[in-house]
Parts: sequence; structure tokens; C-alpha cells
Amino acid sequence: MNFRDKIIDLLKKGVSDKEIKRIIYSEYMIHLTQKTLDDKKSMVEKMIGKKIVFDLYSHIKIDPPYTV
Repeated sequence: MNFRDKIIDLLKKGVSDKEIKRIIYSEYMIHLTQKTLDDKKSMVEKMIGKKIVFDLYSHIKIDPPYTV
């Protein structure tokens, strides 16, 4: 899988921009600019037909408080 396909895959999964940049750099030693990432995001939005929004709450598990 090349880095472009990896970006598209990560965008479809809802990974944050910061995390995508980190993953691409660690795997491919490529520094992504925000413009490149925004271009890919626009392309993926057209492919799937909806706007991509990173939802922080879907990536955080919060346990309910314990009752004593």
C-alpha cells in the first residue's frame, strides 16, 4: 500500500489530521502538509458522498463513575 492509499484509508476510518501525519511520517518518512491532507480529504468526501469530521468522542472511552 502506498502512502496515498494509506491516507485515504485513515481518512475513511476517521483518524485525526495530526495522527495521520504522524503515521505517514513513521511508516513512509514523508512530511505531509495540511494542504495535501485537505486535498485528500476533499477527494475522499467526494468518493463517499459526505463530509469527513473527526469526532473526538468516538475515539475516547469514558467509563461511567462508580457508585459506592
